[in-house]
Amino acid sequence: MKLQKIYLFIALLLCGSIALSAQTKVEYGKQNTNVNVEKLKNSSGKIEKLRVTMEMDLEGLKLKGQQMLVITPQIQSSDMTKSAFLPQVILAGDTRLKVLKRQIKFGNMPKAYNAQSKIYRAEDFRTKGVIKYVTEINYADWMNKAALGLVQTIEGCASCIAPTSIGFVPLYAIKTDPYTPSFASSYVAPEVEAVKERAESLEAFFNYKLARYELLKDYKGNKAELQRVDKFVRALREDKDLTVSDYTIVGYASPEGNFASNLTLSDNRAKTFASYLKEEYNVPNSKMKVSGKGEDWEGLKKAVAKSEIGAKNQIIDIITKTSDVYSRKAKLENLNGGSTYSYLLANLYPPLRRNTLTVSFVVKGFSLDEALKVYRTHPNRLSLEEFYRISELFTKGGDDFIGVFRTALKYFPDSEIALLNTAAALIDAKQFIDAKVLLDKAGDSAEVLSNLGIVAFNEGDVDTAKSYFEQALKKGSIAAKANLKELQKYIESVR
Repeated sequence: MKLQKIYLFIALLLCGSIALSAQTKVEYGKQNTNVNVEKLKNSSGKIEKLRVTMEMDLEGLKLKGQQMLVITPQIQSSDMTKSAFLPQVILAGDTRLKVLKRQIKFGNMPKAYNAQSKIYRAEDFRTKGVIKYVTEINYADWMNKAALGLVQTIEGCASCIAPTSIGFVPLYAIKTDPYTPSFASSYVAPEVEAVKERAESLEAFFNYKLARYELLKDYKGNKAELQRVDKFVRALREDKDLTVSDYTIVGYASPEGNFASNLTLSDNRAKTFASYLKEEYNVPNSKMKVSGKGEDWEGLKKAVAKSEIGAKNQIIDIITKTSDVYSRKAKLENLNGGSTYSYLLANLYPPLRRNTLTVSFVVKGFSLDEALKVYRTHPNRLSLEEFYRISELFTKGGDDFIGVFRTALKYFPDSEIALLNTAAALIDAKQFIDAKVLLDKAGDSAEVLSNLGIVAFNEGDVDTAKSYFEQALKKGSIAAKANLKELQKYIESVR
């Protein structure tokens, strides 16, 4: 780092005016001093120490044999109520140097002198010589905007001549970085979910003979599809963490042919699927909910949107804006001379002919170890409270920590607590833009307001941050009270 150059002129008996600026010139004699103050920060960015570096060019300095020049670097607060003295630089004439060495040898160095002081022979600097001075001092808040300067004292002999002192001469204005507030993000510990009711679904795609609804196990690919269904159902029924409550089966049809016939067909196909489950797993009628939804126009619209079909926008427009189902079908059949409809029949209609099986169940409450295992396999079975306990296993602001809350939000997208806690996790990771998006949907609780204050500060809006903290404090936020104190420290540091 480039040193700030200061010209300091010292006279042995004269005094003069002093002025402080970026280039300070104090006229007393002849001496050049380069000064720099470096801030040493810890891993969190806080200033721990100041490193003071000076290069004193003492060319032309003349001291008589009995004389001694004591240069004491000093840091003085801006209000001049506090100060810190640094190790001294002592330059002595030959006679005085012998006295000092004898005092050091016998341990009777004057108390005014620092044990870390450096003693030099003045004559060595008569023609040309530079003293390189480096020291470190623990940083204190009052050192912000303080001045680094020198106090110089000339003594004539060991005991006979009263010392002559030139008072504090400021050389360097210490301007530290603005205070970095340590804000506390706010989380809310969710309540324990008394009964965890959950459900998992599977779409089954069976093959049927034309216009028929009987579920034939060995027809085309039905055997493999039934095996997939069995695997799904058995896994839930045999899971000791779950208690299955009911089964919901919904049948769907593709939208070609007669609308009323398709409704009946989807209903009958759902019933034959339900019959299979009753026979295979001895499920009572009381736990079965069966219905047919008929033609799946919404499913078709989604499939078209995801496809690469050329007339995508035209198809979606027809589905969305043509309310009469028969007119809608006619438009699709005639689109682009029928070529588009042929593509729909061959590629997008078959997957619409399906049954959706939803198994509802109650999940037991988990210990922390159990919850962690479930988090990695079936996170949908956890409660917000269990997600919260899992998060405490990870470091705040880390990817794993954020991941827990993002997963919780996936399964509880409308929960204000899930929104708040995920936003808080993002704040701890300094992802303030994403945090604000969630906080805007999380209500106006004290915790939300305090977190919005943190976001506002990091957007550079100190006044809004203060307003949010004050609103949160009125609602009883302890974190907001601490955040206001941190904000005030920042405000004072930039004044």
